Amino acid sequence: MGYPGGALASSRYSIASRSASFRNRRFLLGAALEDLKRSLHEGIENKTNLLAIRGSVNRKRGAMWAAVRDYEEVLKQRQKAGSPAATIGEALSELGYGYLFQLRLWRGRSLLEEGVRLLRSHPGRSGFLIRATRKLAVAYAVNGELRKARQTLREARDLAQTHGVFDQIR
Repeated sequence: MGYPGGALASSRYSIASRSASFRNRRFLLGAALEDLKRSLHEGIENKTNLLAIRGSVNRKRGAMWAAVRDYEEVLKQRQKAGSPAATIGEALSELGYGYLFQLRLWRGRSLLEEGVRLLRSHPGRSGFLIRATRKLAVAYAVNGELRKARQTLREARDLAQTHGVFDQIR
């Protein structure tokens, strides 16, 4: 059994996201990167989940170029492996959101729309769908489509209420 770096990093990321202290957030995100580094060096076959988490940690740390590189690699590997459409949708959504932070606004919106479409067509991944829908609302807002942004955010909130996963809408 390998080192549970992905689970530890994901937990640290979640705690850091809710921390009011910049110092604690920075410490937890740094520790998450160390957990991921250790797991990635253990030689497991499917590293896409670890890379996806690392992308999110890097995005939260402000390292947008590193985050987007990870998200692009995740999408490439999942497409190459013929992964299910829902996991491709997750990757598209994360990459699209990363592109927003690089000010690639239209491309980011386009990828988020496609990611949400794929996630909607494959029920059972409500947490990912809610987050992707919320991120799509952000994409609409930064592209000046405020009515669509409000409507999409309302959809995300409705989904969170329907599935009882209110932590996904933050």
